[in-house]
Amino acid sequence: MTIKNLNASKKLDEEIELSKQELDKKKRKLKKETGLRLYKLRTGRGLRLTRLSSELCAASNIMISEKELRRYENGETAIPVHYAIEICKFFDVSLDYLYIG
Repeated sequence: MTIKNLNASKKLDEEIELSKQELDKKKRKLKKETGLRLYKLRTGRGLRLTRLSSELCAASNIMISEKELRRYENGETAIPVHYAIEICKFFDVSLDYLYIG
């Protein structure tokens, strides 16, 4: 491999690393924005996390703990799609609204 090829390979590796960093940044932003919308939906109905957890269980037979809901609202964890679907049904909103706004 020539020095020219090595330099091109190194540059490509740097660009890939930057792309990964940008993607991670976008993922963190999406989790935070989605969490904020979930928080607004919950507080708009006057529900505490424990109440939302129990009502989701009763309405759809999914077990989402208060701790999990808090992580979703704080943007620490992405909401799994199968949970997001049930959350959207509960609040009568679309998945687009929850994930995109």
